[in-house]
Amino acid sequence: MALVLGVPLGLAAGRLAWKLAASGFGVPSVVTASWPALAAVSAGTLAAAAVIATGPATFAARLHPAALLRSE
Repeated sequence: MALVLGVPLGLAAGRLAWKLAASGFGVPSVVTASWPALAAVSAGTLAAAAVIATGPATFAARLHPAALLRSE
């Protein structure tokens, strides 16, 4: 969900910020975004998050909540 909202909002905010900065410097404010690159980065981010979450998920799956709660 964060990627679905974050990528378009980030693009819009980035374009606006660049237009403001470019007008201040007197340079052209043409912005190009490579959609295949954005899709690849988004997919890579999801894959990296899944790989990073594997370790904690494996650890949590081995815990027995009832036994842990009784020991406190």
